Amino acid sequence: MQYFDKGRMEINNPDANEHDLWYVTSGLLPIDLMHAETSWDHNGWHDAFIAVIGDPGSFPTYRDLQVLYQNPATESSATINTPAHDLLRPDLSIGVVNSFHDDPATLLRQGSNGHFVPQAMLDFMQQTGKTLRDGQVTTGMIYDPVYIFGHPVTPAVWVETTVAGKPQTVLFQVFERRVLTYNPANPPAFQVEMGNVGAHYYDWLTNPQAAREYDYVMDQSQFTSADGTTRYRLELKITTITDPNNQLVQDGATYWIYQSTDGGKTETLQFTGQLGPHCRSTLFVSLLRPRASNAAPQHVGLMTGCALNPSSARGFGITVATSYTGGKTWQRRGGN
Repeated sequence: MQYFDKGRMEINNPDANEHDLWYVTSGLLPIDLMHAETSWDHNGWHDAFIAVIGDPGSFPTYRDLQVLYQNPATESSATINTPAHDLLRPDLSIGVVNSFHDDPATLLRQGSNGHFVPQAMLDFMQQTGKTLRDGQVTTGMIYDPVYIFGHPVTPAVWVETTVAGKPQTVLFQVFERRVLTYNPANPPAFQVEMGNVGAHYYDWLTNPQAAREYDYVMDQSQFTSADGTTRYRLELKITTITDPNNQLVQDGATYWIYQSTDGGKTETLQFTGQLGPHCRSTLFVSLLRPRASNAAPQHVGLMTGCALNPSSARGFGITVATSYTGGKTWQRRGGN
């Protein structure tokens, strides 16, 4: 196998017919990255916190897109031949974008796997030109769409992200082997592009520290956002019970997460959570500060632990969650 910016080429059966189209294939890298969960082993914590499009550290990451994964899909026929208008929000809910309603490139057409595909992406995948085949120059389709891109596995949705430090609204869709984006702000020749999923995957394998969302510090009860505008504070109350030996032992906890945007003068309660019962051996709650220097002030992490009798086989009862809404809503990242 060999990695390229846009994907990975691989030969899975060297003894197969080398003249067959599928002798060399592209890896299903976007699917792997979308389903990679935060986990821990003897080498430390492992994440897949990699921006799909836009600048490093931007929303969304591959892990955020798991909520969109549909393989196959059952999209409503009512949306065919209408503009793509769904917007993926940071809390992973779906909103609406009407800014590009009159752009014919956003019209949804019938694709494969039950999904609709924007006209701009279909034109990109089905473009024709001069190609070299079997030593002969011929005119035809430049790509075999299924071979190069695979079938779509998410709907086409818009996202508000940051590109070269500037806010941009970009339409994207994930396919089995590639990620395609449509950015109306780009010059025409670069409005549709393939994402750098090959480079992202290679970095994930070879430099796992770079793909970590947080520094996993235990018992962190407060921190200030990277831009210095927002402070988070955790308050914890442990509940106890009397065990059969008449000893007072920890059993659970209630915790509160507060946010302040005026240096701590006033605080707003963002979230109330509970752990337990039976957290006898493991019981902790910790805020997690994003590692990215450009992390949004509303980006905050949470690590909790609750276990009666933890072990490698049974797990350690640790859960990691992320919020892009200042702690109001959470998405589970993984754990151990």
